[in-house]
Amino acid sequence: GATGLLAACQSGPPKPSAVTVNLTGAAGMNPGPGGGDRPVTVLVMRLRSTGKFNSADYFALQGDAGSALGGDLIGSDQISVGPGKTASKTITVEPDAAALGFVALVREPGGRSWRTTKSVSPGSKVTVNVTLGSGGISA
Repeated sequence: GATGLLAACQSGPPKPSAVTVNLTGAAGMNPGPGGGDRPVTVLVMRLRSTGKFNSADYFALQGDAGSALGGDLIGSDQISVGPGKTASKTITVEPDAAALGFVALVREPGGRSWRTTKSVSPGSKVTVNVTLGSGGISA
C-alpha cells in the first residue's frame, strides 16, 4: 500500500555536514601595540539559529558564549591564523545546525566587522572561505 511507498522515499535521519573552513589572514587584520599584525583566533560556532548570535555583544561571545546563546549554541571550534598565512579545518556539523557563526578574537573589535555567519544544510559537504583583513572578518 501507500505506507510502504512513503517509507521507501525517506532516506533515514538527517546526516551531519562536513564543512571545511579556509581562513586567510591579510594585512591590518589585528594590529598590535607596535603596529605589526598579530595572529587571530576565530571561534567557529555551530548554531541552531543566528538571532542571538547576531545580537550578542563581542565580549559575551568571546567570554561565555554558552550563556549568551543558550540553546542556539550546539558547539564550537577554534582556528588560528597568522598575518599573510592560511589555515584550514574540517568541522563536522550536526544535522540540526542551521548556520555557522564566526567570531574574530581581535585586540580592537571597535570599528570593524568581528562576526559573520554562513548557513549550512544537513548532509552537505561545503567549503567556507573566511578572510581577515583591516575591515575585519568576512565569509
